Amino acid sequence: MARKRSLFSIAVQSFLIAGALLSGSLLLSGMTPEVTSRLDAIRRDAATAYDAGRYEAAIEHLEQWLELTEQPHERVQVLLNLAAAYLEVGNWAAAEGAIAQAEQILVANPQLALWAALQEAEGKLQFSLGQYAEAFRAWERAAEGFGQTGHVESSQRSQLNQARALQALGQTRSAFQVLQRLYLQVAAQPDTALKARIYKEFAIVGQVLGRFPTELKIPASVTDNRIDYLAQALTLLEAAEQIAQNLNASQLQAGIQLELGNLERATYHWAKNSHERFYRPITEPERQKTYINTALRYYQTAAESDSLGSTQAELNALALTVEVLQSNLAETVDKPTDMAGEAASLLTKLKQAPLSWERLQSQINLAHQLTQYYKDTNELETQAGFIQALLLETLQTSNLTFERQNLCQVNFAQSNESLVTAYSLLYLGELYEYQGQMGQAQACTEEALWIAESLQEKRLEYQIQWQLGRILARSPKTQEQAVVMYESTIDTLDKIRADLVSLEQSEFRFSFRDEIEPVYRELIDLLITSGDRVTLKQGEKSVIADPSSALNKAADTLEALQVATIEDYLRCNLQADSPIPIEGSATVAENNNTAFIYPIFTKDRVEIIVRHPQTGTVIKRSSQEITANELNTKLTDFRDAIKQRREPKGRDKLIFIEVYDLLVTPVESDLQKIAPDTLVFGLDRFFQNIPVAALHDGDQYLIRNYAVTINLGLPLYNNSTLPKLEDLQILAAGTTAGFDKNSSNSRLRNSSLPNVAKELASIQEIFTEQAPADVVQILEEEAFSNKNLQNSVVEQPFSIVHLATHGEFGSNPRETFIWTHEGRVDLNGMAQLLQQRSASRPEAIQLLVLSACRTAEGDRRAALGLAGIAVQTGARSAIASLQKVGDSSTEMLMTEFYRQLATGQSSRAEALRQAQLAMLEQPDDLRKPNSWAMFILIGDWR
Repeated sequence: MARKRSLFSIAVQSFLIAGALLSGSLLLSGMTPEVTSRLDAIRRDAATAYDAGRYEAAIEHLEQWLELTEQPHERVQVLLNLAAAYLEVGNWAAAEGAIAQAEQILVANPQLALWAALQEAEGKLQFSLGQYAEAFRAWERAAEGFGQTGHVESSQRSQLNQARALQALGQTRSAFQVLQRLYLQVAAQPDTALKARIYKEFAIVGQVLGRFPTELKIPASVTDNRIDYLAQALTLLEAAEQIAQNLNASQLQAGIQLELGNLERATYHWAKNSHERFYRPITEPERQKTYINTALRYYQTAAESDSLGSTQAELNALALTVEVLQSNLAETVDKPTDMAGEAASLLTKLKQAPLSWERLQSQINLAHQLTQYYKDTNELETQAGFIQALLLETLQTSNLTFERQNLCQVNFAQSNESLVTAYSLLYLGELYEYQGQMGQAQACTEEALWIAESLQEKRLEYQIQWQLGRILARSPKTQEQAVVMYESTIDTLDKIRADLVSLEQSEFRFSFRDEIEPVYRELIDLLITSGDRVTLKQGEKSVIADPSSALNKAADTLEALQVATIEDYLRCNLQADSPIPIEGSATVAENNNTAFIYPIFTKDRVEIIVRHPQTGTVIKRSSQEITANELNTKLTDFRDAIKQRREPKGRDKLIFIEVYDLLVTPVESDLQKIAPDTLVFGLDRFFQNIPVAALHDGDQYLIRNYAVTINLGLPLYNNSTLPKLEDLQILAAGTTAGFDKNSSNSRLRNSSLPNVAKELASIQEIFTEQAPADVVQILEEEAFSNKNLQNSVVEQPFSIVHLATHGEFGSNPRETFIWTHEGRVDLNGMAQLLQQRSASRPEAIQLLVLSACRTAEGDRRAALGLAGIAVQTGARSAIASLQKVGDSSTEMLMTEFYRQLATGQSSRAEALRQAQLAMLEQPDDLRKPNSWAMFILIGDWR
């Protein structure tokens, strides 16, 4: 991608040449006192007007100055300041002319400092024209020239501009490195406006990356427990604001307040997304409301200032208001009493600004926000005319011609207007889509797509493809095309996600739930409901599909969604990262007596799809109506019943039966006909944390008839078979110690594990009886150190790694960890411990068992953490518990599991099934499902 951040999010920054040069001394030799006095007054007036953002007035004063001076170097200074002012009002031709005149003078009268200033002006011009690489090179020359002449601050200013160009080019990490270097340079220097700007930009780019280096030791200025990088960004912005306030730099302060509003809005998004997956007081709705209100206050303060960013602040406040009104926190914000009047007033302010691409982009964003607002308030029919007129005016201003009878068929010549044009057409299409004018909607959206493809703007392209897919899906006649368009959307998303994979937890990344997952789910729904009407994409060809083919494609799409979910979680590309061939689940099903069951929640129903174990094709589809709230209640009651040590008896039986009826009963007769040995549940996010082994039909558990396992999107590799018993090697490690989540010295949170020693000894005894004595290596207590663990897995080709220690896995990688005897090791730490193995040994860890670990309490998607551990350690499969299980019952289940595995006759799934069945024969509490059903096997079950 040429740029990873849309041009819509790149504001042209205020230029600093003028301020720097206008404040310098005038060259007054040979002038009369009257001329000298007049020039001095003109200089002051020009500087004052420029600093206040009155650029037309500044231009007038500078042109007067240019008429009064003949001194070459002074004329260069004035011309460069004129160029800066021309750029601020969008007069690029005049700016280019002023720069050219200055260059001619410098050719005849060289001076290095002014040559550097010329390069700085040239960079600003190139940046304004969207030529970011040229701008970067010009600013690079400027920084070097200023450095050679001892103008340190000017050199730093040019480096700051380099960082902006790098951001525009999508080179975020390079921009961050430049800003980190500048931050270290200015941190100990006196406060200046440049220092405040560096702090501001460093905060912005740090948010994009989702981290600040720990060695910088940037403190968190708040105690509201927001995630660390957002707290550190707040520290930087508050420091920048204080500097601007002390310097009485009102425009700079307003710009920082705008960014503070953006930061609080990003923090609201973080809290909202975190709360959706994991209930915690620090992200509860009341805390989210605080972030919303703080953001709106900052926006209001910035909007009330006499600054260039005041209109942008109003737009951002409107966008946040619309977003919140669409959420379950709508009462947090006041609904505008006269949105039409406010919109008209805001548009008037926009039109008062000089014509620029930034202004046109703001107009488009205003139209988009109004469309969303009026759609939700059912006022779109009466207000659509205003929005349509605004978008058409923006297109016309972009020098495009229209045929009035066919608004969206435009004569387009690729130029700098391209992005504005594409977004205008996209949002016109959106407006027509909501109005039900599908012909116009399709025409506009298709034209926008043609432009976006020519620009290679993938993020814009995916939005357009998604919209076009929705439009085409509305009509049965075009649903074949809709499927192809949805597939193209997913292909584009894959490319974007590959580019963004290095970003950590930044709010600038895609919101997976809002921007990626819905595309997959809409395609799944379309495939399931459209049946034999759809045409499925096969390579470069399309074929008419029967219903079973469409259902196969729906199952494949769910698997692709699961892979995308793990990739988003780990910031990786599973296919690209693996040199070993990966099998599809359908291929595996053909070669094993395994049936795949896919429960899929779409809108207001649960769909169940079953794949045949021999053919790999779909044999059954069942549909049941149920709301999201009803589904969540059933699944929560089921998990809670198990957690509370209840059984499918008496009044509790119904809770177990309801979930069984939801997931198994609709396809039970088909399963009986094909008689698979193993059921692999391909669970999407609504079902991932349920213990399928505990499914009960009122008479017996599902595991009485089948081994069960879970597929969360882990790749299935060709080399995933457990070695023969004589070739098997097992690492069994553990510690009896208890640990606190926050301190390696505390024993308060997690109790001790007295049965660990017995568990490890049992594993060793079982395999010693069946195989050579050195099959099992034990790391116990002090020997279970990070170094010993790493050395062991590197030196020995262990097929099974068994860790009997406390740990937790959740849907946040930072909240996924295990404990060695030395202390906590998080997900990245585990990857580092085992990285050397993949480099030195071709053998994969076939099975990772975390016998005392559990999912994070309350985390609705915590099973992702287990999948993440498997991927990061290179394990082909993993076993762990969905909740805390008693130490004694864990030891019993694990002992029986390995006894079954040691026979050499059982698959991983069957060995776990036999161990769970053995627990059902135990007395009292040991047979209850909380003692055995919460252990799940994910990944390869063979």
